[in-house]
Amino acid sequence: MRTIFMLLKVALALAILNATVRVGLATWRNQELKEAAQRSVLFGRERPASELLAGVVAKAAELQLPVAPEHVSVQQQDARTIIHVTYVNPIEVFPNQIYPMQFSFSVEGFNALR
Repeated sequence: MRTIFMLLKVALALAILNATVRVGLATWRNQELKEAAQRSVLFGRERPASELLAGVVAKAAELQLPVAPEHVSVQQQDARTIIHVTYVNPIEVFPNQIYPMQFSFSVEGFNALR
């Protein structure tokens, strides 16, 4: 009887650890995408909006994030550029239990040389 309880505790601990790692990895990848978008806003001075959008979508694909072009908006107004990204990443937190995590961020850059 004691062995069964011990096995259940270990199984529960492994399930929680698995969920934590999966959610943490998704959050880490989202942060990497946000940093890449920020870099493209800061250093992509003369790039058109379509090129910035394609760069964000390509980086998301590299990070294996479900970001389609319609999830990204790029606004360029005079010297100001804003990239906004919203997407849902389905994460299997427990076996056969998928949790749709929504991620959203905006990055902004100001280019005085424009």
